[in-house]
Amino acid sequence: MIYFFGDSFTWGQGLYFEKWHEEGIKSDMMKKHMPDRFPQECLSYDDNKIRKERHFPNLVAKHFDRDYITDWHNGGTNYSVLRFLGLTTGSPIQDITVFQFTSPLRMHHPLIPPPTPKGWPDTIPTRKELPLDVMNDIETSYHNDNVGSWIKKIKNLTDRQEDKDVVEIYKLAYEQAWLVDYIAPHCSNNGTTWIGFGWWPETGEILKEFFPQHYVPLYYKGKEYFGFESLLELDNLKLKNKFECPDEHLSSEGHEVIAKSIIKKIETEGLFDNNRIKSLKLI
Repeated sequence: MIYFFGDSFTWGQGLYFEKWHEEGIKSDMMKKHMPDRFPQECLSYDDNKIRKERHFPNLVAKHFDRDYITDWHNGGTNYSVLRFLGLTTGSPIQDITVFQFTSPLRMHHPLIPPPTPKGWPDTIPTRKELPLDVMNDIETSYHNDNVGSWIKKIKNLTDRQEDKDVVEIYKLAYEQAWLVDYIAPHCSNNGTTWIGFGWWPETGEILKEFFPQHYVPLYYKGKEYFGFESLLELDNLKLKNKFECPDEHLSSEGHEVIAKSIIKKIETEGLFDNNRIKSLKLI
């Protein structure tokens, strides 16, 4: 079993528009079915089937002949999805958790974390309600890892306000990766772990520098990308660039790029080698 957590990119927002385009449905009709006007969870059976077939979680799971789980709901933040990590309690069927980080600046959606050794409360509405001891632990780790100095070094920052805003993005990205790393190890009793990649390049840079064993490099045409934000501007990896479509999410080709990068990470580092049985046929 592979668990996938993320936002609308992981969910597969807009992939069904490819089917609509093939059927001759125009962009004007697609605009009427964008997320701000139509609940995406209310798709037809066939449209939802296309979405599930073409989004990267299915492509990765199919490659490894594993079942997978992801959120039925379209969207999310790096805080709201933490509640699902707590539900993936260790079991012999769990292989790995794949975490797609969204924008570090998304933080004001409901957050319902799981019980942890530190005894988190049952409900945390937003990031502001994170337990004080957890926030203190994050701050301590941030300083011990010299994250602030690293950010200023790689970005050549000053004390200007715009530079302070850049630092805040990196700091939030570090905090969010720390939280996933804090919770995920408690979700397995068979040695499995988590891997992750980001929409924004700042998240990818943080993962590579401070959580390298979990970092998924995104590769396209032999080049490494820290986040798929840049990929969205290349070729036909975005729906809007593929045909006349209002949706700026990944196309099926874009999902294939993400899937291949995840597969490469798992296979290159042998993340399934010491896991449970390789196939249900061995039961």
